Amino acid sequence: MDFLITGDRNKFTTFVLSNSPYTLASLGAIGTELAGNPTAAGELLQSEKCCAVFLSDFSERLERIMVWLHSLPQPAKPQPKSSAPLADIIHGFTVNLLLPLLDPKYSDYHGSKGFADLLIITTQLSYLFSKRGYGLKIHKVLLEKISQTPHLMHSILPSIDGAKLIQMILQQAQAGAEVQAFPSAAVLTEWATAAAELCSGCPGKHGAQAELGRWESLVELRDSLARILVEENQRRINYSRMNIAPGQCMYLTILPTG
Repeated sequence: MDFLITGDRNKFTTFVLSNSPYTLASLGAIGTELAGNPTAAGELLQSEKCCAVFLSDFSERLERIMVWLHSLPQPAKPQPKSSAPLADIIHGFTVNLLLPLLDPKYSDYHGSKGFADLLIITTQLSYLFSKRGYGLKIHKVLLEKISQTPHLMHSILPSIDGAKLIQMILQQAQAGAEVQAFPSAAVLTEWATAAAELCSGCPGKHGAQAELGRWESLVELRDSLARILVEENQRRINYSRMNIAPGQCMYLTILPTG
């Protein structure tokens, strides 16, 4: 497999597609490269030969990527002055490789071993960096893209790390944390709904029945309010077509019929 990556391949591509041993120094060099050239991670998909190798042994290649991600210093720890800006590294990796992999044309690979773990750790790192004021909030885009693919949500939520990540984001959103740090209400609702469905389908008794009951009541209330708004909007449209002033709408709704 290594013969395909000889030549002018960047360090990230060479590492991912190679089976050669690696050192901490070589892993650090990959980060430095991605910080200086954020598009470097995209070579895995942009090069026809690299893409063929990458996808033919997808789970094995994901393991190599996970090794590199786990080698990065955690956002909560002080970064050495000599280290590359980690937020920029994660942003470049996400935009140029991970988001393209979420395209429907790669859906056959979404169920591969390790892909859900890759989504979890990347979203978590992006969220933690943004929470500490580093870089763009790319985790919002990831959460939105994943929510558009239900089977991916259901592959993330059952894992301990995935459940903790989504729980943390939903709790902080509910607590009124920085609005810009979270996806839209519609996206958060998709995640909350998926989590509730997972809990409802679990045969175990985890003391979640009361919470699930409250969630179902909220969903019913939301749906009822949505129907009322739609009906009221349609009523106003009908009245406007009849050249009836808005102030007369309420009066006309209580007039006896027949």
